[in-house]
Amino acid sequence: MLDRSSSMRGCATDTLRAFNNLLAEQRRLGVAATRVSLVLFNERTEVVFDGDDLDSVGDLDLETFQPEGGTALWRSPRGGAALTL
Repeated sequence: MLDRSSSMRGCATDTLRAFNNLLAEQRRLGVAATRVSLVLFNERTEVVFDGDDLDSVGDLDLETFQPEGGTALWRSPRGGAALTL
């Protein structure tokens, strides 16, 4: 889960770099059948990846991760919890 509320504007580039580095590290490990789930949240939740195969997942960029809106923390965990069940 990544916070994409407007409070993340100042660190959006660092957040993208960290997420994309995590994906790259997982790819280097070469573990078969690695799955990726990602939910972006602000006052809304958006499921970007839902158990997708690592090989089919692209990096995030400023087109796919645009900080905006408020933070609704009470709502975001519910949006991501369904992915782990």
